[in-house]
This record gives sequence, C-alpha cells and structure tokens, in this order.
Amino acid sequence: MTSVETYFTVKAGKVLYPDVEKFCDAIACLPDGFYTDRIEKVFGKRSGRQNKYYWGVIVPAVRDGLKDVGYDCDSLDECHGFLKNKFIKLKGRKRKRLINKTTGEVKYISVVKSTRKLSTNEFNEYFESIIQFAAEYLSIVIPYPNEEIL
Repeated sequence: MTSVETYFTVKAGKVLYPDVEKFCDAIACLPDGFYTDRIEKVFGKRSGRQNKYYWGVIVPAVRDGLKDVGYDCDSLDECHGFLKNKFIKLKGRKRKRLINKTTGEVKYISVVKSTRKLSTNEFNEYFESIIQFAAEYLSIVIPYPNEEIL
C-alpha cells in the first residue's frame, strides 16, 4: 500500500475521526518514505434528481433557444458541450495548445471540467449561470425544479 485515504469531521476547530485506531493502523502499514497529505472538503456528488432536471429541462430548453436565435444545435450532446465550454472553465483558465504539424498553425482550446465531477453545490451554481444566460440572451424562462410556469 502506498497511499491512505481517511475521512474526518472538523467541529468547533477540533478534528474528529470516526475510527482513530483504523487511521493509525493504515498509517503504520505505509513503507518508510517521504509522504505528503492533502486536505480538501468533501461535497456530495450531484444527485440523480439534479441530473434529470439538467438533461430533461435545462439542456432541451437551451437547445431550443439556441436554434430559435439561429444556431445549428441539433442534439442535446452538442448543447451540453456548448454549456460546459461556456460555464465550466477550470480555475486559472487552463488552455491546451494544439499544433498542426504540417502547417505550424497553433490553436488554443480551453480545458473544461466534466460535469460528472461537480459537487451538488457546483452543479447548482452551474444551473444558475445557465438560467441567467437563457433569460438574458435567449429570452427564455427555464423553470426551477418544482416550479410551474403559467
């Protein structure tokens, strides 16, 4: 074993391990060497309900809105790609360089995070950005979950 992953809770500034002995046993199994650790807050992955809302309401509405203003956007996957590229750029605006080996032409493309890796909070922020964009630029109203449009 060369890595150990543990989970803990921080409450009132104190670290609470659900099973301290298990953690110590896992550390004791590591071979001698130099290690690093990384602490990051754990968020739940997006829910099935969020996924259904995204693919069943948001993406079709935006696809139709894009078509209405003249864009050639025929499939839900094309629309999903458009939305990802518009709203989910990685922090630091990482770009990948593509070089045509024949002509020497250089093109840059943005590296985009997969929506599968978004937490529930990040996915909700993604929804909000899309809903605002749809209202401002496509003149369409996308209903929130459990909201009826009259």
